[in-house]
Amino acid sequence: MVFNREGSRSAPEAETVLLNPLVLSRDPARETDEEGCLSFRDARGLLRGDVERSAAVRVSYVDLAGRERTTEYRGWEGRIFQHEYDHLGGRLLCDRFLPADLDRHRARLRDMEDAFVRENPGVEIRRVPAKA
Repeated sequence: MVFNREGSRSAPEAETVLLNPLVLSRDPARETDEEGCLSFRDARGLLRGDVERSAAVRVSYVDLAGRERTTEYRGWEGRIFQHEYDHLGGRLLCDRFLPADLDRHRARLRDMEDAFVRENPGVEIRRVPAKA
């Protein structure tokens, strides 16, 4: 996993590289904040919505020198780590949206899915459920 806490290619010193990261524990305290994801953008821009996450996570990983490490991420870095860690497990931003944001973006997400299917015939996808 690689993430950049600055969100900028011009800040390579802000890049964090973790080999085989594993969440050891999650702070039971929860925080909600707005997130976006480069995987979810269309002509209207980046899709954004509120996501609830643990206030901190304790993580084990291997660094680029092959050393086993343990660290804790909290705040902005904790949120970024959890977002990227979700991707490793097949979980997407829309899977984490609070219900109001999922409802608000449902039609747009389904439009993105339709466009993806048109551009990638035969590929199976997991669709956002239609509103109940």
